[in-house]
Amino acid sequence: MRLNKKTGRWGSRARDASASAVRRLSVFALICLMAGAMVVVSVPPGRAAGTGQFDHIVILAMENQDYSSVFGSGTGSSTAPFLSGMLPYSSTIPNYHSYGEGISGCSAACYTAVSSGGTWGVSDGVGSGSVSQTSIFDQLSTAGLTWKGFCENGCPRGGDHFPSLQYASTYQSPNSVITGTAFTDPSDPIYSEMNSASPANYIWLTPTDSHNMHDNSVSSGDTYAQQLLVGSGTINSPAPGSVLATGLFTNSAFHTLLYIWWDEYDPSPNLQYGKMIKQGYISQGANYDEYSTLHMIEANWGLTPLAAAANDPTMSDLFGASTPLPLSTSFAFLPTSPLVNSLVTFTALPIGGVPPYTVSWIFGDGSTPTGTVVTHTYTSAQSFTVTETAKDSSTSQQTATSSNPVTVVTALPLATTFTVSSNPVVNLPATFLSP
Repeated sequence: MRLNKKTGRWGSRARDASASAVRRLSVFALICLMAGAMVVVSVPPGRAAGTGQFDHIVILAMENQDYSSVFGSGTGSSTAPFLSGMLPYSSTIPNYHSYGEGISGCSAACYTAVSSGGTWGVSDGVGSGSVSQTSIFDQLSTAGLTWKGFCENGCPRGGDHFPSLQYASTYQSPNSVITGTAFTDPSDPIYSEMNSASPANYIWLTPTDSHNMHDNSVSSGDTYAQQLLVGSGTINSPAPGSVLATGLFTNSAFHTLLYIWWDEYDPSPNLQYGKMIKQGYISQGANYDEYSTLHMIEANWGLTPLAAAANDPTMSDLFGASTPLPLSTSFAFLPTSPLVNSLVTFTALPIGGVPPYTVSWIFGDGSTPTGTVVTHTYTSAQSFTVTETAKDSSTSQQTATSSNPVTVVTALPLATTFTVSSNPVVNLPATFLSP
C-alpha cells in the first residue's frame, strides 16, 4: 500500500483491492500516525536533546567546607553521618576544585561561575541584576525548558548565594523565589513545585548560612540536610513532607538528578544522586570544577556551553551502571572520650556492595543493638571492644566487620585555654584571659 502524492489517495499494487479495504487501511494509518504523535507528546520535557541523562536537576547549594571534613577520602566521615550514608547510593568527586581555573571572588563568584561560565569581576556584595552575561537560566528559557530558584527564609545573603538574583535578565523574574520559611517547613513553596505535575526542569535551592555549613558546623549542616531530604525517614524510605518524598523523585516518569554542591575550598565536597548516577562511585576525575558542572548540565540538554565551560569536561564518568566495590565498613562514635552513664552515638559507615545495608553491633558489655546509627550508655569505666558488622543486599550477600576500642572514663582530663586580649607589642603590657 502506498500514497499517491499527486492525487492524495491511497492505492494498492494489487489492482483488485476493494475500495472498502482501502478505506479501512487509511483509517488504520491515521490512527497509527495519531498514536505516534501521542507518544512524542508523552516524553517528559527536557530529555529530547543532548546526552539526556536526566530531565530534571535539583541543586542544593552548601557552603565553606573542605572535602575531607564532610566525606573523608570518599567513603564518609563521622561528622556527617547522613550525607556519608548517601555515598553508597551516589557518586562523588574527591578532587573537585572550586577554585579551579583561577576562579576567585567567592562566595559570589563561585555561584556566578557555575551558572554562566565566568566570574566577570564579581565578588561578595554583588548587586541584584548587576551581571549582564548570558546564564544557564537564559539558556533554559530559550530552549523551552523551565527553571525555578528558591532562596530560603528571606534570602539574607542575596545574590552572593543566589545566582538568579545576580543577572539582569532574571533578578526580577517570578522564577526567582525568596521564601518566608525554612526549606524544612512542609509549607515552603519548594514542595508545591516539586509535587506539581510539571515541575521545573532546573531547580536551585539556597539555604541560609545557619543551615548550609557556612555559619554552622558540619554536623549541624548534616542534620539539616537529613531533615530536608528525608525528614524522619531514610534514603530508601523518605518521610512525607521531605524533598526525596516529592513526586519529582518518586514519579517513575521523571529522571531527576540531585546535585549537592559546595562553593569555595579546594577540594570541596560534592555528591550526585539519582537513578542515572553510578552508585558507590568515587570519581578519579582531577580536572572538575564549577565550569565542568555547568558544562555537564548544558550537555545534558544539548545547550551550547557558555564561556569557560566549553573547555571543561562534562563529568560523564558519573553516569551509568557501575560495578559495586567489595563491601567494607568502618564506624565512628561521638564523643570520642565517653563518660560513664553518658550517651554515646555510634555511626556505621559501610561502602561498596549493594545497598541497603543491615548493621549489627556488639558493644562489649552484653549489648547487641542493630541499626546504622545507634546510641548506647556504658555504666562502668573501662575499655570496651566494639564490633560492627555490615551485610549488603546482593544475591550472594557480602559481610564486612570493623572493631575498635572505646575507652570510657569517669571524668575528662583537665584542659584549659587562654587568649590574648590584643596583639602584643614589645615593652608594652599584654593581657592574658582564661575562659
